[in-house]
Amino acid sequence: MDQGVIESMKRRCRNQLLNKLLFEGDDDEEETACFIVQFWKALTLKDCVYMINEAWESVPEYTLKRPWRKLAPYLESVDQSNDSVSVTVTELNGLLKQIPGCGNCEDDDVSSWLDCDADDTGFQLTSDDEIIAQVRKPNSDDVNSESDEDEVIETSNISNFDAFECFAKGLMWSEQQTDSDSTELMLLKQLRDREAKRRQSRLRQSKLPFKPM
Repeated sequence: MDQGVIESMKRRCRNQLLNKLLFEGDDDEEETACFIVQFWKALTLKDCVYMINEAWESVPEYTLKRPWRKLAPYLESVDQSNDSVSVTVTELNGLLKQIPGCGNCEDDDVSSWLDCDADDTGFQLTSDDEIIAQVRKPNSDDVNSESDEDEVIETSNISNFDAFECFAKGLMWSEQQTDSDSTELMLLKQLRDREAKRRQSRLRQSKLPFKPM
């Protein structure tokens, strides 16, 4: 995984982050600095999961095959013709420069950004003895796991009617797109129909006559 797969994944994830920032950003340069701080604070774990999923799905097959050549050189050569689809430092810098206030960024700044977590736990190259010592050391996360389970995340409840309306509009929008995918259309339709059945079931239950004991 450390032979180019992680690097490709990280670049694609940063690409997702910059695109999200550009999509939700403001063209007013004076407001941009404040917005970036607000954007970063509002970024949730769910947002990160979505970005990581999209980044991983976009990693090309040859990127996964290529590292195995170092372990098994006898394997058939991997086609390198698709190298052009990799996310380059220059491409990331181009996205950064579209953000007001970031026009002076250079490729070296992007490289530093990509390597900013190089000293974090999980990224260092460790020896066999260090790995064994780490495995034998008690895990402090186990001590804190019980307290974490008591934390409850408050979320607003979305009604079946609202869910049905959202899925129905999403299906209509997807049908209007020239590049719509049949799998996505069927998934949206299934979600819409499922919420429609739930809504009808609850309506029938609410209309049942009350029989006193």
